[in-house]
Amino acid sequence: MNPLRNRPRNRPAAAGAQEGDGGYAGGQGASIGGLAPGEAPGSNRPDQSGRNQRLRQYRRMAELEICGGGGTVMGWGRFLSGQAGRWAACGIDLVYPPRCPICHGEPGGHLGSSGPAAALHPEPSPWAAAVCSMCVRELSADVGRCLRCGEAGGPADGCRLCPRRPHDWRHIAVLSSYAGGLREAVLRAKRPAGDEVSAALASLIVRKHATAIGSWGVGRVVPVPMHWWRRSIRGTSAAGELSKRIATRLGLPWGRPLVRQRATRMQNELPIEDRPRNVQGAFRVRRRLDGEHILLVDDVVTTGATLSECCRALLAAGAATVDVAVVARADRSSADT
Repeated sequence: MNPLRNRPRNRPAAAGAQEGDGGYAGGQGASIGGLAPGEAPGSNRPDQSGRNQRLRQYRRMAELEICGGGGTVMGWGRFLSGQAGRWAACGIDLVYPPRCPICHGEPGGHLGSSGPAAALHPEPSPWAAAVCSMCVRELSADVGRCLRCGEAGGPADGCRLCPRRPHDWRHIAVLSSYAGGLREAVLRAKRPAGDEVSAALASLIVRKHATAIGSWGVGRVVPVPMHWWRRSIRGTSAAGELSKRIATRLGLPWGRPLVRQRATRMQNELPIEDRPRNVQGAFRVRRRLDGEHILLVDDVVTTGATLSECCRALLAAGAATVDVAVVARADRSSADT
């Protein structure tokens, strides 16, 4: 007589049970035959289907809450990978407290958390440069400027000097005058280790002119290009870094359709009257820009000869409008500008 014939048969799983919820053989917490440990065959046990269903619902609700609606293994992965950067940033801040990239003091607040710029761009990453309140006031302080030519003291919608000095851009946003602490910051941004300073200056531009730039209908941010040979020597491009940061904070696409095809002498080495001829024909556009609205970015403007030449190249390639944003303007008298 085979003793295995008298062995009790496995009971079927409870109705509605699924794999992994303990409602069938092989599930977590289940034993062979679907019996709990120590339970005799044929004993009365309450129906577990309702309890298992509630457990599944609670588990699903927790996954949806944590994973942002994914509720899957991939959702958990996205959640954990997103948190990893925040946890790492907090740990780095504990060991190395963040410092203002301009004066290296303790930042009093984080740019972008309030003000008109907050509605245009998302909160910056945990590693974004935080400028102290003193540097914000010092570098952003300026007289009223014309938004068409950038002249100090003029009305925003056009000053008396605009007809006498025609320009090829539509509007220009200037952070402040090229002097004092802002001049030092611009010079530091030109160095290979000046990316944090560029990020800070870009934040200040967006913070100050977010409303104006938002009303211009800009669709793409473009830097004034540097010749490849000069960039290889210097190791960085201040206009390139500024434009990238501004595009990120405004939530706009960034690109480099403009190319400096000829190495030119530094504009600040030439007399005022020779600067337009120095950059004439120095720029070309890689592709058509039909109907695009461009925001052209540079660090300093003096006579506007470089910006005008870039604007003409962009407009010739089909751009609908070109607006300009610069960190500083070297203010001069009307006689030499």
